[in-house]
Parts: sequence; structure tokens; C-alpha cells
Amino acid sequence: MGVPPEGPGAPEPFEEEAGSDDEPTHQAQVTIEKSDMRVRVTAAPRQLFSLLQVVACLFVVIGATTGPALTFIVVPANYPVWAMASTSIGQLAVLALVAITISR
Repeated sequence: MGVPPEGPGAPEPFEEEAGSDDEPTHQAQVTIEKSDMRVRVTAAPRQLFSLLQVVACLFVVIGATTGPALTFIVVPANYPVWAMASTSIGQLAVLALVAITISR
């Protein structure tokens, strides 16, 4: 994955809770980590599939709204309208395929 950045501007590593990963539990855990953020959700194992579907649908909805919006913001003013529309439609088509794959 790469070497973590070092130096004065590097983010500090997360401190693990003592014994949190070593002790067996009857709960399912989903952990999402970014360099400066960590989210851990604990749920009953029978509810984990529903939780993962909600998270995946959330990512699809965010992608469906921000993808075309960022495309419209970033392109130059003299960019052809048909090319911009085609790019946005392509983005939405890929997200639709992802959503269909997730829902199976």
C-alpha cells in the first residue's frame, strides 16, 4: 500500500483500544478508515448485511450527485455540451451498474 508519511505535517497513527481486536465477541464490526478519520460500527451479525447495503447505497447516492456536478464545474466554458452530457451519462451508467451489483 505504501509507506506512511513522516515528518511534522504527517497525521498521527490511530491508537488501538487495548485488546479490542484480540478478544472474541458476538458482534459484527465494520470499520472504515481514512488517514485522518476512523469510524467503527458494531451490530448484531444478522443485521450486518443490511448495514453494508445501506453504506453501499449511500456511496452510490453520493456518487450519483457529486460525479456529474463536479463534471459540470470542472469543464471549461468552451467544452462541447454533447461531450459533457455524455461524460455525465457515462458516470451515471457506471454507478447504476454498481448499484445493481450491490443489490444482488
